[in-house]
Amino acid sequence: MNFGPAEAKPASIKEYLKQLPRSYLYFGYTTLVDLAVIDRRVLDDFRQVPLHPDLYDCGESLPSTTLTKPPAFPLNTSRKITLLQQR
Repeated sequence: MNFGPAEAKPASIKEYLKQLPRSYLYFGYTTLVDLAVIDRRVLDDFRQVPLHPDLYDCGESLPSTTLTKPPAFPLNTSRKITLLQQR
């Protein structure tokens, strides 16, 4: 099986996402919480399936500080430096 880029297999991905809600129910999951929403459309499609578990999410993910872009929120580096100096 080839596990290459998802863009190369749109039909397989579509079938997988269509089956996913029923698979959770089959194994007894009645409520799910997505802690890191990457693609809101996937969650919306999940909720549109007639038979699916309850799905909750925590909103959009915060950007990681390890990325090359600057963070979308201010970092309090002075507090971190103060804590390191107190050790």
